Amino acid sequence: MKSPSFTQKKFSKTIRVTTTSISALVNEKSLPSFEVAYAIGKELNKPIEEIWVKFEGRGEGNEDSEHES
Repeated sequence: MKSPSFTQKKFSKTIRVTTTSISALVNEKSLPSFEVAYAIGKELNKPIEEIWVKFEGRGEGNEDSEHES
């Protein structure tokens, strides 16, 4: 999605977040709040689940770790 007219700065202003927040999302340093995820999906004309995908084994609630002895 590289385009000279599409920049993190312009996009961050469009969805009303900081460029630091956009950078953290792009670099997988943080996850967005529901409101920010919704705004991003709306702006990109994509459902949230097409942008963020939950990977099994990552984060809290990992079933594998619950069953370890």
